[in-house]
Amino acid sequence: MKFNNILGHEKIKEYLLKSHDTDKLSHAYIFVGKEGIGKMTLAKEFAKIIHCEKGVGCGECHGCIRVEKDSHPDYKVIIPDGKSIKNKQIEDFQNQMAIKPYDSSKKLFIIEDAGSMTTSAQNRLLKVFEEPPEYGIVILVTDNLYKLLPTIRSRGQILNFTAIPKFIM
Repeated sequence: MKFNNILGHEKIKEYLLKSHDTDKLSHAYIFVGKEGIGKMTLAKEFAKIIHCEKGVGCGECHGCIRVEKDSHPDYKVIIPDGKSIKNKQIEDFQNQMAIKPYDSSKKLFIIEDAGSMTTSAQNRLLKVFEEPPEYGIVILVTDNLYKLLPTIRSRGQILNFTAIPKFIM
């Protein structure tokens, strides 16, 4: 239920929930922080909230279960093909993003290890960032913000993940 199972990152969770609850979602978020800090976990939980039939990320409805199983038609995670995310993968993403949502009001794509995108893939991604469909949301997950082109960085909401204090764990 709305990030209850995620420790730390309170300001980020609060920001995302406020954006969701006020229907002021950005078309692009950039989750930045060390590897293993919870960026992908939080991104997937956010996807559950977006696609939840109750709007809370209940974890039990059809939408939440399909996000958890990576089988929701309006949710996809893009991972590197080998050592990088290639231009062809972003071209496929563009084609999928151009199709209106099937089962939700939003489509949400997570690009894991976004810093591994080739320059041509980033330039192709920029087209979606410059003219996003009203239903589209992209979350770039990276451990190094500066591996992304300045034009990509300037068009996304940058959310910096920091270490969780030991007293919370």
